[in-house]
Amino acid sequence: MATYNIKLYAHGVPKGQDIWGNPDADAKYIESFYGRQSSVPTQMLLEIMQQGGATNSYYTYLRNGNFLDVEGRPGGYFALTVRINYYYKDIQNIYNLLDAAFNKYIVGTIVEGTQGGFRFKTSQLNLSNDTLRSLEKEIEHYLLQFSSDADFLPLSGFKANGQNECGTVNLLEAAPSTVANHVKSAGKISVSPLYPSSRENQYVQKMNDSIKAANTNAQQQITAAQAKAQKDIAEVKSNAEREVRAAVTDKDNAINAIKNQYKDADRTINQLRSDVDKANNTIKNLNSKVSQLSTELNNAQGYKANYEKAQRELAKAEKLLDDIKRNLSGLSGIAEIVGISHVNGTKQPDAPKPKVAGGNKFVNFLKNIHPFTDLFVKIVLLGIVGVTIPKSCTSNKKADTELAEAKDRISELEEENNKLHNQLASSAKAQQEEDKFASATIDIKGIGPGSPLTKGMEYSLSLRNAPNNNGEWKSDDCEVNGNKIKPKHAGKATIRYIVNGNTVKTTTINVTN
Repeated sequence: MATYNIKLYAHGVPKGQDIWGNPDADAKYIESFYGRQSSVPTQMLLEIMQQGGATNSYYTYLRNGNFLDVEGRPGGYFALTVRINYYYKDIQNIYNLLDAAFNKYIVGTIVEGTQGGFRFKTSQLNLSNDTLRSLEKEIEHYLLQFSSDADFLPLSGFKANGQNECGTVNLLEAAPSTVANHVKSAGKISVSPLYPSSRENQYVQKMNDSIKAANTNAQQQITAAQAKAQKDIAEVKSNAEREVRAAVTDKDNAINAIKNQYKDADRTINQLRSDVDKANNTIKNLNSKVSQLSTELNNAQGYKANYEKAQRELAKAEKLLDDIKRNLSGLSGIAEIVGISHVNGTKQPDAPKPKVAGGNKFVNFLKNIHPFTDLFVKIVLLGIVGVTIPKSCTSNKKADTELAEAKDRISELEEENNKLHNQLASSAKAQQEEDKFASATIDIKGIGPGSPLTKGMEYSLSLRNAPNNNGEWKSDDCEVNGNKIKPKHAGKATIRYIVNGNTVKTTTINVTN
């Protein structure tokens, strides 16, 4: 009997990917099972691989249905991989052997059954070293004890490291010769009792062929119907065009007949049109003259308005002059002191100047400081008179209104400024709250890295690297109960952490059904 090298590896995701059996050169291959996608939850992958200068066949019994890690996160798997330096051709036998090994040695020790799947009981596979060592010996003993040399084929004629898509075969139809021929050319195959059988595939193919034939027949009928419809449309269009041409010809004939009958009417109409054009020109000229006269009338009315305004201004000025005269009547002594000889527009006779101590010096001073002393005195007198004029003559209602409006606008600006300061203060406070949580991260228990949530399942939330706080969780896409959430729909779910009314952390994650 030849020398057979049989090696067992156990691997999965109890808490992150873990491998038992010290794979050495096989590590890269074993690690490739993390994240592999599968159409069935249970299968055995047979692959011929050349690694580290050696060629071996790998039989991997893989369970990756509803598999949870030790903390309850979904998306995990468990696998038993047997490496043999020959090709073992009894596929059904080794599949049943690994299936029995999983149910007898693994379930209850390393994993436990859940409703619809499995869950790891331990966080490290090395903690079950004795169990796995015993299983490795049992598998080696069984294969050597209950197999012959005819069951082991050299790997020299097999393709290794196949890059094409892996073929599939139902376990009951995995005949040794059929599988061996496929593996020799492709380098790999997947076996599972859950794959459809050839009879099922034939039925599916038959149904697909029937559907394809029905689609082809329907398409032919549609094409025929479209062709007939296009033909009918072309015929209807041709008939319609003939009828239109005939109708146009009849219309042209009728028009020509009418024109022949009413040639005299055309001449009369042309004469009337000429008369209408002349009348329109006359009306245009008259309208121009009316416009010119209207402009002159508007100018005259403007002159009249200006004249009436000037009359009113003159009346106001005369009234103001009378008021000034009345007020000056009691102040004539000042004019005498400064030597003014014109009062009320009449030159007064020279009067003897009163003997006032220093009076002459004062008068001379006023006369010498400016050549327009009379004008200066009049300005002083007008200022005095202004004090006596009634307040109603000097008040400016427009200025008062503008002042009141300016005050109101200042109040509005002050109110807007206060609001802006309050907003800035609130934003600064929110930023301070958010900065406290800059290094914090949202952790969702029950899922792995990049794994989605499941609609309707409950998950626990926690905030890592966060300061002491009294925040709360909020989400429009999930039911929130304290630090637990339950997604309400598939798609995207956004989860927020709120402190003092401010959102300090946000995360968005996919949700599946």
